[in-house]
Amino acid sequence: MSNEPRFIPPLRHSRITVRGGAVLLVRRGPLNFVDQKRGFAGARAPERRGLWAFPYPFYDEFFAHHKWDEVLPKHLTRAALMAAYEAGVDTNTLYEERDKWIKKNQSVQPLRRFWWEGELYTRFARGGKSDEKVEWHLLSVSDWEEAARRVEPGHGNWYSVDHMEVFCAPTRGRIVSR
Repeated sequence: MSNEPRFIPPLRHSRITVRGGAVLLVRRGPLNFVDQKRGFAGARAPERRGLWAFPYPFYDEFFAHHKWDEVLPKHLTRAALMAAYEAGVDTNTLYEERDKWIKKNQSVQPLRRFWWEGELYTRFARGGKSDEKVEWHLLSVSDWEEAARRVEPGHGNWYSVDHMEVFCAPTRGRIVSR
């Protein structure tokens, strides 16, 4: 038996939206290209400057939890909660307060939809296959669309929403509508 993923045809009724060569994406926070730093577990962005997003509606809040630290009261940031935990403070109440603040203040760090045209970096290659040795694949929107429809969650494959994350670099495309 081969470790090669089985061929999965594209979905006929996909929820991914592509129009006129642009894909509809969503992210938490502003639509600004920012300098990238070494990420979680040493992961690196594919380019020095850009922004992270998901194809709409495949947004995963887990990957944007750090965006809330930009707007939360200081005593509810992850750094403050970790310091309190290390000091032996019971942080359950603080986490509950943090969750309530976020739920009440969604408009402070809103989800934003936008259209992206050009190329984007993705975790899967043309044809929808994932290559564990290659962290990022650069695809045109049309190639990405074909591959993404093969790995779209809920299509009887092992891919999940986190595989849908993309990186948009200003050197590779542009935001055409906000």
